[in-house]
Amino acid sequence: MEPNNFLYKYTTYKAALKIFSSLTMKWSCAIEFNDPFDSRAGTFNIDKKALGIQMDEIIYEILFNNAGYEPFIGTSMYNIIQLLLKIPPAQRKEIYRDMKIKDIGGDAWKFAERKFEQDWEIARKRLFAMLCLTENENHPLMWSHYADSHSGVVIKFKRVNEGDTLVYEAEKVEYNDDLVSFAFNHEDFLNHIFGKTKLNAKSIFERCLLRKGKVWEYENEWRCKKPKTSQEYETFEFVSFRPYEVDSVFLGCRMDEENEKSILDILSKKLKHVSVYKYVLDDRAFKNTLIRVV
Repeated sequence: MEPNNFLYKYTTYKAALKIFSSLTMKWSCAIEFNDPFDSRAGTFNIDKKALGIQMDEIIYEILFNNAGYEPFIGTSMYNIIQLLLKIPPAQRKEIYRDMKIKDIGGDAWKFAERKFEQDWEIARKRLFAMLCLTENENHPLMWSHYADSHSGVVIKFKRVNEGDTLVYEAEKVEYNDDLVSFAFNHEDFLNHIFGKTKLNAKSIFERCLLRKGKVWEYENEWRCKKPKTSQEYETFEFVSFRPYEVDSVFLGCRMDEENEKSILDILSKKLKHVSVYKYVLDDRAFKNTLIRVV
């Protein structure tokens, strides 16, 4: 088969029992990930001075040429514009000349940036549910971090292009120490501030979900994502997989006999077709050796 037609899930013994008995996997929202930098984006790449000048021009059009903009309610800009619009045009121009419009515009910029950041946090909690997999069949650090210090399980999934097999849609994570930047120009941002159109953050958010810092590069991660369908307040959901998507199961070298027996028992009932292997410590090197169990 082609490279990466198999992907792997490291998990604990207890989680593996639930996975095999229910034939479901826990898909999590980005807010649950162990890396605090995960799914974050860079700051707005905006020239504030130039933005202030453009805001000044737009406000002038609103005040004196009946431009069809409606600023965010609640900002200083909104309140002052609404007040000025109630004043006769001749007096309005005189007052306008004495105002620090750039300061008003700056307030609106800060408000919009803060609002966008709040929406971003909501997106991390509610927008997508994800399943994290890896190309690595046997990585000692991943056994330690995600599989109960080698006493858990690794599940080998086939990326089968049949029906609604979501693992097939997995995408490879990009490793880069630069955050994904907001690629909005001044016009986009101004239209957002003045209520004409909204910034579309979804495409940027999806890019952020597939970028991590280079320190994580050893994980060779792939991610499956789907629109979240669980309750709004929940940050995870359980998603079914097809039995034929599971190819093999690998038991950690520290799994005890009782837990091994429990895993084999549930597999014999739910996933009879899978091959089962166990890793044991090599006698000559810092590595594991694979033995067939079933």
